[in-house]
Amino acid sequence: MFLIHLRPLPAASLAAAATILAAAPSAQCGETDAGAATPGLPPIAAEDAPHAGEGGVLTLGECIAAALRHNLPLEAERLRVESAARDVTIAKSTFDPATAVQGAYSDRRSPVASSELDGASQPENKSSQISTSLEKRLATGATISLDADVLDRSETNSSFARLNPEYNSRVSLNLRQPLLKGSGIGFNRSEIKLAELGVDESHLSLEQRANDVLLAVETAYWRLAAVAQAVAIRKRAVALANLIEEEATERLKVELGTPLDVLEAQAALAERQEILLLAQKAERDARDLLWREMGVLGRAEPAFSAVQALPAAALPEGGIEGSYRRAAAAAPETLLADKAVQAREIQLMQAAKNKQPELDVGVRSGLLGRDGSQGRAAEALAERDGYFWEATLEFRIPWGLRAERARFEQAEKALAIEKLNADQARLELLAGIRSAWRDFELAQKRVSAAALTLELNQRRFEEQKAKRASGQSTMRELLEAQADMEDAELRLLEARVDLTNAEAEIARREGSMADRHGVSIAP
Repeated sequence: MFLIHLRPLPAASLAAAATILAAAPSAQCGETDAGAATPGLPPIAAEDAPHAGEGGVLTLGECIAAALRHNLPLEAERLRVESAARDVTIAKSTFDPATAVQGAYSDRRSPVASSELDGASQPENKSSQISTSLEKRLATGATISLDADVLDRSETNSSFARLNPEYNSRVSLNLRQPLLKGSGIGFNRSEIKLAELGVDESHLSLEQRANDVLLAVETAYWRLAAVAQAVAIRKRAVALANLIEEEATERLKVELGTPLDVLEAQAALAERQEILLLAQKAERDARDLLWREMGVLGRAEPAFSAVQALPAAALPEGGIEGSYRRAAAAAPETLLADKAVQAREIQLMQAAKNKQPELDVGVRSGLLGRDGSQGRAAEALAERDGYFWEATLEFRIPWGLRAERARFEQAEKALAIEKLNADQARLELLAGIRSAWRDFELAQKRVSAAALTLELNQRRFEEQKAKRASGQSTMRELLEAQADMEDAELRLLEARVDLTNAEAEIARREGSMADRHGVSIAP
């Protein structure tokens, strides 16, 4: 992950490497590549930017909080939640009342009368009409409307007209109810249910994204902590190599050493300086990775002097069985798969209903008024002398219902596919949890083994120092012991990071990253 192992340099380049690396500038641990916010990226207000705490320590909690506020993919998921909520409003609007107003005017004059009954040599008729209606769809699938004529005036030049101008008034109540296709509360509210499932899915997608972001931030944070510690180890290695080089030079002066010993010590020092530079670059890369996962790269990169030390890993409760039970109940992946199955079940119900023929019953009833003035025509409605009513029954069926049957079969297949996908999601969840637990158990063993290896190599290095002081070992043997000790330190560090990351991966698989960090995922 972040280990940079020592490697022998060609003998011909040892002195040159020492000269070049000694002249190279050394990066500082607190160095930051960022300055002002990068143009083109959305800015972050100073009061909303992440900050280091007491002693300049940037905590994991502060990084998590900043990621929840500023991670761009997470913000996109929040917008999808808001958009999904609008789908519910759209679906419910189907049952909102609607008002309509219609107006018409006509003027017609015939060139000649068609008969004596026209009452004029050139029959002429004018009419003006304004009507209004209030309509609402009911959850049963019925449509109910109230219609009224605001103005219905006609004028003619016929000598036979008893009222001229003539005013008509009308108020009617209309009801149309499907009995087969399109009927039923469950069917007519199914689009609302699908929209509500879409909201649930958007919340789960947000939670899933948040789990991934929290894992990425935590992993990046501990990577930065580990690389910073690796830089400290490399600095100690450079300091130790420098002391060995000085000792070799002094021994040569008093004729207790050889020029080859000095050259070997200089080469070892140059190699460790090179590896230190590489480790410092890795530290800056790790810092940028953390800023990117937090969503503050080039926007509001915090200044800090240190990060938290690696914590001791805690064994998740209940073992692998407990992890799987928690994941089955809370993991967004499986819950999303269940929501998809529910949506397909609703769509299958819709397809089954649409496979039925249309059979609609309608009822229409109203009052009529007529007079020579608008006011008297309206008053005539109250007398109920004029009225009308009618009942209709309409049946319609496409021959063979081929399209409807095909759509029903498609809905059946889609439901079967989603059920298989849900089963596959659970299989993948189980496989992922098992793998994460194996990584955790392996990392535990690696930590124990690496700790023993480090203790062994520390003792060997001290023995080689003592032997070298008494002239019982060579400079190469001392340098090899030093390299083995450094590598053992870094292997232990790497194993501890892998152990912490494996614990975090188990939490992500369980869907409990928010609980792990004590945060809530708000839309």
